[in-house]
Amino acid sequence: MLTITAIWKTTAAATRRALVAKQSVEPYDGPMFRRNVRAAFASCLVSPAILCAALGCSAGGVVEDPAGDGPGGSSGLAGAGTGNPGFVQSGPGTETLGCNTLQVAFESTTPTALLIVDRSSSQWDGEPNHNWEPVKRGLLDVIAQVQDDIQLGLVTYTGQNGGTCPDFSPALAQVTFAKGNLTEIERALNAVQKPNFKGETPTAMAIEQAVPLLSAAGGGQKFILLVTDGDPDFCDDGDQVCPMDAVVGAVQNAYAQGIGTTVFGLRRNGVNLSGQHLQDVANAGAGLPVAQPIQRLEDFQGRCRGPARGTYAATGGNARFFEADATNQAALAEALDQVVAGIRSCTFELAGAVKVDLTRAQLAQIFIDSGAPLTYQDPNGWRMVTDTQVEIMGAACAQLKRPETRGVTFDFPCEIISPR
Repeated sequence: MLTITAIWKTTAAATRRALVAKQSVEPYDGPMFRRNVRAAFASCLVSPAILCAALGCSAGGVVEDPAGDGPGGSSGLAGAGTGNPGFVQSGPGTETLGCNTLQVAFESTTPTALLIVDRSSSQWDGEPNHNWEPVKRGLLDVIAQVQDDIQLGLVTYTGQNGGTCPDFSPALAQVTFAKGNLTEIERALNAVQKPNFKGETPTAMAIEQAVPLLSAAGGGQKFILLVTDGDPDFCDDGDQVCPMDAVVGAVQNAYAQGIGTTVFGLRRNGVNLSGQHLQDVANAGAGLPVAQPIQRLEDFQGRCRGPARGTYAATGGNARFFEADATNQAALAEALDQVVAGIRSCTFELAGAVKVDLTRAQLAQIFIDSGAPLTYQDPNGWRMVTDTQVEIMGAACAQLKRPETRGVTFDFPCEIISPR
C-alpha cells in the first residue's frame, strides 16, 4: 500500500513554520505495490510542556525518532541528541521541537478485483505441456505480491453443451474478496481439473453472472481481470460474431456500473484467439469506442437471433490488452504484473482527525518519483475530491499505474491542515 506518513511537530517560536520533508521513495518489491513513501508536515502551536508530558520525550526534551528509523532512516528525522537541546533535526538548518503530537497518513483506497479465469478444455491441449499449470503458477506468483494491497477474489469458468453453462468453480456463492487472500485463491485453483466433457468458453454469461457479486463487494474501485485462452461461445460452437458481441455488451454493462475490465489472452499454437476481439473487450472495459464487427448492425438480427448487445462505433479505441505465451511462466508472470499495475488506485484518503483547507489546497504539491510537481486542478494533475481525499488524474494517474513507477510524495504545508 502506498502510505505517506505525516508527522506533526510543535515549534518553539511564537509563529508557525511549515516543515515539509520530501523523503526518498522506497522501490516496489518487484514491480508491484510495495510502496512506502513518507513526508512530514509541520504542526500548529501546541504547548510543548503538555505534549512532552503526555507523549514522553527523551532527556533534555529531545524526542526519540518517532518513526523508529534513526539517523538516515526513511523518516528523514535525526535521532535523539542531535541539534540544540529540545530539538531534533529534520533537514539542513531546520530545527523543530521534538514532541510528536499526532500521526496521520494518506492511504490509497483499496481496489477490489475479481479474476475470471477460463478453464475450458483447450487449457489442457497438448498435454503434458498444457496451459493450466503455468497459468496457475503465474497467477499465484502475482497474487502473492499484491494480496496485501488489493481485495482479490477468483472464479474459474467453463460450460457444457446441453449441460451447465456457465459452470463455475468455486461456485459464485463461495467466492470471497479479501486482502491476503492467496491461500483461498490457491485452494480454488488447485481444485481445478481438466473437464471430463468438452469444456466450452461461455465468457459473456460468466461475466454477466459474476458482475453482481463484484458490485456487492466492499472496497474502492472495482475491476475484472479476464484471463482466457480462446474465443468465446455460447457452449454451442456457433457463429463467433454472436458470442463476441455478447462479451462486448457484458463488459460495457459492467463498465456502466463502475467496473472496469482488463483482458489477458493466453497464446498457444493451434488455439483460436482473436486479437481484434481482445482489443474490442479492452476498449469496452475502459469505456472507449468499440469498432463495429460487421458491416451492418441490422445483420445481428439474422445471425444472432436478436439485436446487437454491444454498442459500436465506426472506429475503435486503443485500450491496452495483454497477451503472453501460456506455457512460459516467467513471461506470463511479467505480463500479469503489467495487468495488475493498472489496478493501482489513484485516490488517496487522509487518515486521522485532520482535513485540508480547500481554499488553500493549491499550496500543496504532489510528485511522482522525482518528477516535476503535478498541477493542481489540471485534468492530468491532481485535485481534492473532498477535504480528506486526493485524486491523481489523467496522464498522472496512468504514470502512477506503470509498474516502473516507484512512488508518490505529498507535500502539504502546515497552514492548510486543520483538525476535524
